[in-house]
Amino acid sequence: MSKIVRLIAIFFFGFSLVISTPHCLFPTKLVAQFPQIIQMLQQGINLYEAEQYDEAIRIWNTALSKKPEKLSQALILNNLALAYQSLGRWQVSDASTVKLMTRFYQELSTLGTSKAIALHRAQQSLLDDPNYQAPYYWSPYVLVGNWR
Repeated sequence: MSKIVRLIAIFFFGFSLVISTPHCLFPTKLVAQFPQIIQMLQQGINLYEAEQYDEAIRIWNTALSKKPEKLSQALILNNLALAYQSLGRWQVSDASTVKLMTRFYQELSTLGTSKAIALHRAQQSLLDDPNYQAPYYWSPYVLVGNWR
């Protein structure tokens, strides 16, 4: 993926992707209620910081399999995205990214259109194009953070 397209995708698709390290601050209440999940999250973070991405992914996937509550699940998924990106396993098409981002910002410029609706419409426009109907072209994009 070209650097410009990656920067555009990172700029919008996740504040977490701008930050190059996983989240490691946990609310005290969360630590008290779910110590095993938090321990696994922290263990994955330590492995990630040691550039042992495959091991971090394994630990975080194990944590996800334990059906954590929503906040822990969000932290785990965010960290998994960072690890996969670091491994270069987050594959997207340059051409479809340009089309999607262009359409996304066109939709977003319409008064009253939320980011979620704009993304949905941009993805739908790729689905409507016979050249971009495969999920590879439109499915890698998710909103992270404030989606309203």
